[in-house]
Parts: sequence; structure tokens; C-alpha cells
Amino acid sequence: MAVRSYTGAPIPADPTDVSSAGSAWWFAWTGLQNGDVGQPLQVPHLPDKTIHFSGTFGAGGTVKMRGSCLASPNPDVATDWFDLNDPQGNPISKTTSDPKGEAIEQNPRWIAPIVTAGDGATNIAATLTANGGRR
Repeated sequence: MAVRSYTGAPIPADPTDVSSAGSAWWFAWTGLQNGDVGQPLQVPHLPDKTIHFSGTFGAGGTVKMRGSCLASPNPDVATDWFDLNDPQGNPISKTTSDPKGEAIEQNPRWIAPIVTAGDGATNIAATLTANGGRR
């Protein structure tokens, strides 16, 4: 198992767009394989979140989003985390690179993806868009 780092940037990427800069961000964890977890991301100040999974799921590949309200959750300790849900109350768990995104209902202190199943071909990306601006 590996902890995969995330990358991210504000949206829009144009720094001259002062009116929108900082209200929305994107983050991505890439190269997620069977047993991998994403580096925890602390974004409670960006409560409006949508996740999209893509890539190769392989045989039995499953990826989930999870959250924690602890001060310093350990990515490797399952009891430090809980499953995140979509607005209908369903756990966010995917077994294919379904092109639809999922809104994240909860707003915990930390969030991260985890790949709970797969084979040698499993290679998943989790891309998050998060917004802190007012609608």
C-alpha cells in the first residue's frame, strides 16, 4: 500500500481573474492502485465538493471516498475514517470509470480516496472540484 500525494490549483488558473480566484479549486490523486490511499486533504473551508473517478479499474477495482474529523488521521488506520456519501445517502464507491461525478454530502476536516480492491491493472485517478465561494 502506498499513500499517493495530491496536486491542486485554484480555478480559474488565470491569476488576473481576481473576482473568481480562490473561490474554487481542483485537486487530483493519480496512480491509485489496489490498496493505495490518497494523501489526506484538509478542505473544510471548501464545502461544495464533487468527485470524479477515471482510469483503469482492472478486475474488481473499487475506489471510495472517505473523510475524517480527527485532528491528525492516519491514512493507514481504517477506524480514523468514515465513508463519504452522495446527497441521496449512498456511500461514494465506484467499480468503473463512470463519467458522472458525485457530489459529496458531508464536509469533514479531511478527505481522501482509498482503493479497496483491484488487480495489477488497477490505476485510478480521483479528481475533486471544491468551491468555497457563495452561490
